[in-house]
Amino acid sequence: MNTTMRVRRIATCLLATCIAMASLAGHVRAEGLRQDALKIPAVIAGPRGATSVELEAIVVRPDDGRPHPLAILNHGSPRKADQRPKMSPYALWAQAAAFARRGWVAVAFLRRGYGQSGGSWAENWGACSNPDYATAGRAGASDIAAVATCQQRQMDQRWLLGGRFRNGGPDRQPAA
Repeated sequence: MNTTMRVRRIATCLLATCIAMASLAGHVRAEGLRQDALKIPAVIAGPRGATSVELEAIVVRPDDGRPHPLAILNHGSPRKADQRPKMSPYALWAQAAAFARRGWVAVAFLRRGYGQSGGSWAENWGACSNPDYATAGRAGASDIAAVATCQQRQMDQRWLLGGRFRNGGPDRQPAA
């Protein structure tokens, strides 16, 4: 068997393994963890009044029925706008599972305009020559606050916010 055939067989096996793992991702019940996909209802105040949207999320928690502290995992922003609709909260599954293994309820969610979350992209910072990062950050922070409000009944009054950010993004103003 030549090298090309070996590489093709290995690639085929890897692809089959990845497909099998991806199909199981939505049905995880390992290590005493529970995972739920959900749409988080959010009422977002804006200049034209309040808007109701649903934010795409996964929740990973210990499967013990008790309250736990809440970890809200926030995603970063892709460099290209056409990547926003392709995003998924499952990209943060490993981080969510790590928190859940340590006794946290971990919520990985997508802000408005990303993935399957409702609403349009709200984090426009304007022209590069005069960016308004504060307004963009407040828009993201309002989505984070909506998630925290919705998930309060799941937690024991402690919570943590984490994620990947650029330019002092939404994590800098969670109380906005």
